[in-house]
Amino acid sequence: MRALPRVLGVLCLLSLVACNEEPPPPPPPAPAPVPKPKAQPDAGTPDGGAPEGGVGDAGAEDGGGPGAGAEDGGAPDAGAEDGGDDDAGMSDATAHVTSKPAGATVLLDGQPIGPTPIDVPLVSGRKQVLEVSLQGHVALLRELEAAAGDRLTVDAVLKPGATLEVTSDPPDASVTVNGQLVLASTPGVTKAFPPGAVEVVVSSPGYDDFRRKLKAKAGAQKLDAKLKARVKVAVTSSPPGASVTLDGADAGVTPVELLLSTQRTYTLVVTKAGWSTVKKVLKKPDGEPVDFQLVDLELEQLKANVAKALKAYDAANEVLENAQKHPERQAQLEAAEEAMTKATVALEEAESALAAAKSKRAR
Repeated sequence: MRALPRVLGVLCLLSLVACNEEPPPPPPPAPAPVPKPKAQPDAGTPDGGAPEGGVGDAGAEDGGGPGAGAEDGGAPDAGAEDGGDDDAGMSDATAHVTSKPAGATVLLDGQPIGPTPIDVPLVSGRKQVLEVSLQGHVALLRELEAAAGDRLTVDAVLKPGATLEVTSDPPDASVTVNGQLVLASTPGVTKAFPPGAVEVVVSSPGYDDFRRKLKAKAGAQKLDAKLKARVKVAVTSSPPGASVTLDGADAGVTPVELLLSTQRTYTLVVTKAGWSTVKKVLKKPDGEPVDFQLVDLELEQLKANVAKALKAYDAANEVLENAQKHPERQAQLEAAEEAMTKATVALEEAESALAAAKSKRAR
């Protein structure tokens, strides 16, 4: 019985300690369930639902993202601007091309499309050049300009033309007929061209043009062109550094080498500031060098001044000699002596200026 109060006291003490402890924290609340996002309706399904099998647009993940190229749900697809205008350069019109004879080659802006008959894609609002060609026939060239959705019709009636089988010495020459290029490099067969009177020109760098007028007939003809080499003509001047024009066109600065035809006549003009302008005519040059001697205009003027002063000196001297024969004419003698003095000074000044100019150029 004595131990009972002691046991009760211990229990009371333990009870007080337990009451002073803080209660444990409550458990955290369970996270709220996340609602499953709705799948975006496919633009191609009439009922607005996803296509069969539940797969959304290409590039979307988990059924919620936009199509490929769109980010954060707001950016449009790459390449679309201001509501999705058509790309520039898109073919949105056509031209149905036929030909007589059939099987002609069709080119659009120089690019091969195929044989006729054929539908040729066009770009609306743009001028494009259509060419229909067939060996041995005159090609048809037509400029087309279509509106969006247009379907044009081109019926090319190709007429038999004239062609030339051209050889040349040297080879690799170009051929024109009435100014139009028909063969880029010889030997070869030209494009067909309308029959009739034509001028054929065969050209190669460093050679005279071969020219031939002929009456071309429908079908093939042969032409052999022998070109004559041009000659090199050295053009020099004294002093050098003068500008050269050939038939009015700039040809360089002396010394210069020109490539000239042996069958032509040329006009050469050489100019230099402070020097005389010299012109020469070359008839059928043969390769001989051409030299131009220019005149110093300042020296020429100074020489003219000396000549003028010397003439005045001689005249004054003659007057003085006559006056000295009549000493009684004192006034005339004094005037002649004064004129002679002035003429002498003028002559000395002119000769001194000329000598100084020559000395300057000699340095």
